[in-house]
Amino acid sequence: MALFAAFAVALTGLPALTNAYTWKNVVTGGGGGFTPGIAFNAGAKGVTYLRTDIGGLYKLNTADDSWTPLLDFADDSTWHDWGVDAVAPDPIDTQIVYAAVGMYTNSWLEDLLAVACQD
Repeated sequence: MALFAAFAVALTGLPALTNAYTWKNVVTGGGGGFTPGIAFNAGAKGVTYLRTDIGGLYKLNTADDSWTPLLDFADDSTWHDWGVDAVAPDPIDTQIVYAAVGMYTNSWLEDLLAVACQD
């Protein structure tokens, strides 16, 4: 409790934040669904990936703050692969990202697919 009190006293001397931030929607190319994960590459500043539940996997283009789709190989016949269950940027080879794709585990669908994307 004493540590909390000391921390609170230390904060009272700080200036108030004056820069407000305006939150906006992320444009990923017209897909729908949720964005349950953002993964940052620990080995390279600015290398960021966004995974969606039914809209694919995207990489941040830092030049214009847009998102580049990485699962364009999945079409209407392989719609199952639009869902990304997990994403893991490689911290050693920062040009590689690993993803587990596949939305459902019904008997009439394929199992999860592990993919690796490389720039």
